[in-house]
Amino acid sequence: MAARKTIVKPSSHTTALPEDVRRKVCQSLSAELSQSASNQELLKQTVDILTELETLQNDLRSKAEEEERNFLENKARLISDGEATLHSLDKCLENVARELEEVAPIIASEGEDSQLEDAEKVLVDIKHAEKQIEYLRWLEMFQDQCDRIRSALACSSHTDATSFLLTLVDWCHQLRTSKCSNLVQYLYDITVYWTRLVSDRVAQDIPVMLNRIGYPRPPSVQKQQALVIEAKLRGELNDIFSTLIRLRLPEFIVPSETSEEKAFLYDLLPLKYFLQPLEKRFRYHFFVTEKTNRIDKPEWYLTQVLSWIRDYADFVGSLLQPLYDRDHSHRDAKNDFAWSITMLARSKFLSTLPELLELERHFAHALDEVLTFARTLRSIGYSIIQQKFCEVLSVPEVLKAWMQMEKTLAIDRVTAFLSSETAFKNRYEDGAENPEDFKVAESAQHFVTMLKAISERYELLPTRTEQQQFLAFQLGCVESFIDRLKLLYEENQEDLSFCATLLLPTFATAVRYIWTYLEDLSSDALTLAILSSNTNGNLSTRMSSVTDDCDRLSKVSFLKHLRTDTIELIRRMIKEYGKQDWKSMPSSTEYLVLQMTPGMAELLYTTRTILAAQKGRLFTVLASRYFVDVMHEMDELIYQNVMLKNSFSTGGASQLKFDLLNNFGTVIGRLTGLSNGGITRSVEACSILTMNRGSAMLLAELFQEAKAPNKNATEATQRQTAIESAIKEIGVRVLKTDETEIILRKRNDLEIT
Repeated sequence: MAARKTIVKPSSHTTALPEDVRRKVCQSLSAELSQSASNQELLKQTVDILTELETLQNDLRSKAEEEERNFLENKARLISDGEATLHSLDKCLENVARELEEVAPIIASEGEDSQLEDAEKVLVDIKHAEKQIEYLRWLEMFQDQCDRIRSALACSSHTDATSFLLTLVDWCHQLRTSKCSNLVQYLYDITVYWTRLVSDRVAQDIPVMLNRIGYPRPPSVQKQQALVIEAKLRGELNDIFSTLIRLRLPEFIVPSETSEEKAFLYDLLPLKYFLQPLEKRFRYHFFVTEKTNRIDKPEWYLTQVLSWIRDYADFVGSLLQPLYDRDHSHRDAKNDFAWSITMLARSKFLSTLPELLELERHFAHALDEVLTFARTLRSIGYSIIQQKFCEVLSVPEVLKAWMQMEKTLAIDRVTAFLSSETAFKNRYEDGAENPEDFKVAESAQHFVTMLKAISERYELLPTRTEQQQFLAFQLGCVESFIDRLKLLYEENQEDLSFCATLLLPTFATAVRYIWTYLEDLSSDALTLAILSSNTNGNLSTRMSSVTDDCDRLSKVSFLKHLRTDTIELIRRMIKEYGKQDWKSMPSSTEYLVLQMTPGMAELLYTTRTILAAQKGRLFTVLASRYFVDVMHEMDELIYQNVMLKNSFSTGGASQLKFDLLNNFGTVIGRLTGLSNGGITRSVEACSILTMNRGSAMLLAELFQEAKAPNKNATEATQRQTAIESAIKEIGVRVLKTDETEIILRKRNDLEIT
């Protein structure tokens, strides 16, 4: 491997003060200051200073020239010695190869393989020595280049130092694939070392220039004004920043030791010098001064960082973005500045983390402030910075403490929700945009709000793995909350009235409300991404299971318990209502106006009160489903306990129809939205009981004829069809034919055998 040697003479910007200028300055000062003894003394001191300056300049020039001569002499000698050694090795290699060619046939003919093996070993040794020489040659080149950089910096030749440093970077590219790992790592280390030194030298005038602009503003300045840069000063800054951008290290150059300045060396190099004055202020106020360095006030340093981003990001972007675009770096200067400032907040949070972990209350507050800070970054247009900053939340210690905090808070909050005096009252009693919200209990509202808050917090986590843990935790919270509801029902199930009018409809709606939230959550883009990243599918299965359980509980289990408790409350009244003397009641013609029987009045009042309370707490979709089922069962109870267990006079049938159709069916139908109040069988039975006597006798004859022996199957079918047609004509749709005959036989005014 050959390397090109280039000897560059370091340039010097230091020149001696011309003699004529020195003489003119002295004459001018002498004319001005020779009027008094004090002025003459000042003049003498001025002359001495000028003389000392000239002597110092001459000494520096002599040292630089001497160093240059020594450098050239030593390098020329080393190059000459190395070339002579290599030339000698080449000759030896040629001689050995020639001799091997001559003796190989002789050795082969005599079977002396050992001598040939010895010769091959010699060749291997020679090649190894040649590689070592090449290795040393590269080391020599590295050292030469370092000496050149050092000399250039000593002479303040930043241009030459930059050029020599970029040569080192080029060699890094050349040797990137080399198998000499130690050599490559050594090259990387010296490149990182000189990059730090050269960049600091190149940027040594930046603080003064920024101070002239007024950056950063004094903390006492209340009204912030735009920073103005003169054209000449902007040009000087552009030259320096352009050089610094060229000095950025490639990503593959990895230093042997991790450096805190790694981000600046690789990505944010010019911004380092914008950050330094701000970092100095930040560390003074939030690491040193006790007045502002308080662990219970993380919002102070986070707010300061946001303030600096808002105040200076546009200014920094206007300076650096044109240079970024010209360099084709495809970077955003404002984002880079925001990230470099955000690193200060990150370092402060991590420095206080050990103490925060011991103080749960302060940790919870700090976590809330960090999350708020991250959301603010996103809201002002720094989504990328927010994602990178939130990597601090993935630190194992932070994540573990966060999860434990969420679990503790969830348990405490659920207990507080369910034990509150207003747990089963509506949260929006004074008004709500959605009428259905009137029906959701306060405890369910608070619980879903808690789940949403958890989602808003963990969506800021940078990786799906951590988000999976929080989603699983949410599902666990839902399961725990539902178990608590079941336990409350078991503890109070003896109180049928409380369960039927308050507890069960509230629980059914609460679980349905949670189911709605889970449905929305499962279709959310973030949740879909989390579930798709769960390779084993356990989380998706669990979420589907929890959602299905909520659906089943709200639509089946709780409604079934509610229907059972409601029927138990009403069953006794229906039985009492059926025990009235229906067969001996006088005809309705004896009354001016029919009135509802006391038994029906009690039954109607109780039923309406219970159903109205349930309707006010059940979602419409649940109430519609529930009313059909409960009224169907109530219809069956009335049919069994009133119609089938009694016989009816004309007056009793009329009274029953008046009670059920004109009162119960109308009132309950208006409440539930069901035709005839959902007691269709009972109403149809009343129609049969109250139909005029002539029609009833004709219908009875049809039943009698159907029982007579049939000549053939066709005649039997005709008779059955005639009965069904007659039943439909009187409006019977639900009762079967045999049930219609049974009800018809309950009339006292007919003699049916």
